[in-house]
Amino acid sequence: PNPTSDQFFVSGLRPGAVLSLSGIDGKMLWTGKATLETQRVQLESYPAGMYLLTVTDPGNGTKETLKIIKKP
Repeated sequence: PNPTSDQFFVSGLRPGAVLSLSGIDGKMLWTGKATLETQRVQLESYPAGMYLLTVTDPGNGTKETLKIIKKP
């Protein structure tokens, strides 16, 4: 669910999709590669605030950016 406090799941991914988490200032915080159709993203080590998750599908080059809110 969004907002979240420590983790969230992204589903409907194609294995190999690249997930990139950045702060609202654009600073890259984490990058991972999906190995399954559902991927868990941990936010435990980040302070409360707004983050952007960009999902890039290497198969067709599409990108989608999601706004994630971490609550205290």
